[in-house]
Amino acid sequence: MLEPGGNRLAGRANGFESRIIHGFARKVALIEAAGLARGGLPHLYYISSGPQDGSSPCVPRQNLSGRNITRGDVINIEVSVSYWGYSGQAHRPIFVQSEPIELYRRLCECSLEAYHRGIGKLRAGATSEDLLDASDIIAARGFTINDGYLHGFGIGLLPPSVGTRQSGLGIPTPPFVLEENMCVVLQPNVVTNDERAGVQLGNLLRITRDGTECLHGLPLQYFVTA
Repeated sequence: MLEPGGNRLAGRANGFESRIIHGFARKVALIEAAGLARGGLPHLYYISSGPQDGSSPCVPRQNLSGRNITRGDVINIEVSVSYWGYSGQAHRPIFVQSEPIELYRRLCECSLEAYHRGIGKLRAGATSEDLLDASDIIAARGFTINDGYLHGFGIGLLPPSVGTRQSGLGIPTPPFVLEENMCVVLQPNVVTNDERAGVQLGNLLRITRDGTECLHGLPLQYFVTA
């Protein structure tokens, strides 16, 4: 049931990105429309926006602001759509009519690297310590986190909650052991140490015996609107 939720989420997120192009980013009803059209129901949508000059929210906001979207902005989205009570969840950065500046390019590269390192660790029998090893790359690249690196997910938030050793956040004791068919959201939220800039990239995954199955069809990348 989680996979249909993920597929409906991909449609909704793609719909949101296209609406920004046409100037409707603040109309939440339009964000919901793509998911509803595919039989899904809104679960959550956290969205932040701001300039790329180091004065933007570093994580998607749970309370939406009324600011106007402008050229050069960075938008971080965390969107979840449910299908018969089971939800997908994905995170993507969006840049408005402009490629990311050098700082945001580095943030995106680090987030993608941290994601792939996590994928390399995830499988039945892997532990939270393995994931902390993967997330160490964030501090090694000179960044930190605000939101978690990974959490369990199903009808709602579930263990484990994994962060980074450098931040001191999300260090399960004793270590959590993943089992086959558990679902997790791998979502590296890479931010500057002053938390004035950041991006988040993530997907809902099913743990398999030898790795993971991604439950979303949305490309794993940042988007630039036309």
